[in-house]
Amino acid sequence: MQARQVGYFLGDVRGKRAYAQNSITALDVEGTGNGSTIIKVELAQPLAHLPAGAGFTLSTPPRIVLDFPDTTNGLGKSAQDFVKGGVRSVSLAQADESTRLVIYLDRMSPITSSSMVIVC
Repeated sequence: MQARQVGYFLGDVRGKRAYAQNSITALDVEGTGNGSTIIKVELAQPLAHLPAGAGFTLSTPPRIVLDFPDTTNGLGKSAQDFVKGGVRSVSLAQADESTRLVIYLDRMSPITSSSMVIVC
């Protein structure tokens, strides 16, 4: 099992205060038509930062794992099916004050900024 680091794209959060408690409120996956995939993770509050090593990939089964500290699962469910853009489903697991988001992929392929973007 090989793990690879994954980066997050954080929108402009300058001038916004960090919140001690956040919540994942919505998830969406979009295929762009040119082979790229955009995974949107909507949060109740903007992210101020993510700790180093907050995301990684695993190849068996192929998936991307993202850890959100000080964040709860506000979806009201622990799994959501997508079956588009190379994403099969997403699951969320909450432990204490953190939520782990696991994105299950159709297959593991090189993840680049032009092939898959995760927007928080």
